[in-house]
Amino acid sequence: MRLEYLPINRTNIEYRPDRLAVNMAGAALIFKVSWNPVAHGFFFDLLTRDGEPIIEGRKLVYGQDMLGNISDDRVPEKGIIPFDPSSHAKEITFDNFMRSVKPYILDLLEGDE
Repeated sequence: MRLEYLPINRTNIEYRPDRLAVNMAGAALIFKVSWNPVAHGFFFDLLTRDGEPIIEGRKLVYGQDMLGNISDDRVPEKGIIPFDPSSHAKEITFDNFMRSVKPYILDLLEGDE
């Protein structure tokens, strides 16, 4: 089994956010991911394809669903969880993000079939 993850580009992310269009469960969404040097963390916005905000300024936390606890019909029934499959990392840092720690996409309804 191959895990899918959000293909975030780290190039210059400390200076400008990476913006990527993703199609998840039939929903066309835009993720905007940025590094905040003051908070020492990565944050993201989730927008509709028309640029309407769904989530703004949410911090990426190791092992926690990026889309968890969001009551909005525009958010797909998927989970996106940043983690390191090798289990070496236990947190997200500027150095390990998109190297060993990646935001993996999980199907939340997978076991409900």
